[in-house]
Amino acid sequence: MDLNSLELYQQYSREEVITLLSSQDMVTEFSSGEFVMSADIGVIFATIGKPPHETYCLTNNTLKWFTSESELGFYNSIMLSFPSRYRVSTKSLHLFAKCVDETLFLYLGTLHVIECNCPSRAGGSGFPSHVIVQFEIEPPLNVDIWSKFDGSKDQIFINGLPLPKTLMTSISQNKITTKHYRDGFLSLEPDKMHRETQQLHYLYNSGLGDAYALAELDNVPDKITLSKAVCIGDAEIDEPICLDYSNSLTDPRIVHLIWDKRSYWKQVAENFDQFVKQLNL
Repeated sequence: MDLNSLELYQQYSREEVITLLSSQDMVTEFSSGEFVMSADIGVIFATIGKPPHETYCLTNNTLKWFTSESELGFYNSIMLSFPSRYRVSTKSLHLFAKCVDETLFLYLGTLHVIECNCPSRAGGSGFPSHVIVQFEIEPPLNVDIWSKFDGSKDQIFINGLPLPKTLMTSISQNKITTKHYRDGFLSLEPDKMHRETQQLHYLYNSGLGDAYALAELDNVPDKITLSKAVCIGDAEIDEPICLDYSNSLTDPRIVHLIWDKRSYWKQVAENFDQFVKQLNL
């Protein structure tokens, strides 16, 4: 058994995790034991509150972590070793979290650095006085876990984008999970939407951006912008359906990929409310 085989959202004691980690390699502890590192694996034990608590979840897939540690080894680990959106790393980073009044930790998945802020000590004397790291949590926290850590059941983010209120209501009331759509399915659970959206990024990074009409820049004709899209299913095989936030960050339109002489994205509804009415959901 290794850390990659741990069960998501299950409780573990700190001692269990350390024993598992140390059975494979030597470990080093920093920040009073909040961060434990081996050659290939990093583990963060976070006590999560809500602002102004120093460590908290900004969204269901974003953690802001504060530590007063200033040792050089820890600083270098943060800056050089952690996996991030912009840098490939061989080190995997795992998150175990609990509320302030709890003793056991929930395993919440893996982390990727979005931003790291290491303010210098007064007078600019070399090592940072503390470290603040903003992480992407993968997979995004489900509704119940997000709510446990003081998140709102009315606000879930996928790909950094807020899901429409009608969709959030359906998710919180378990009205919609999987729904037939044409010859495909809608997958309207946060974990599934996250995986499907990640697949779009994978296709783009594999050199298939033009084939699937995907773009990094805004306003490319007939293409959707990766940073402004959330995949919610497939109309048919290889015809993904997406929320497209290009024109509105609060009321996205619904589009799906069309294969003709060239591929392009076609609008099928002005917003999710209209889409729901079309499908009689």
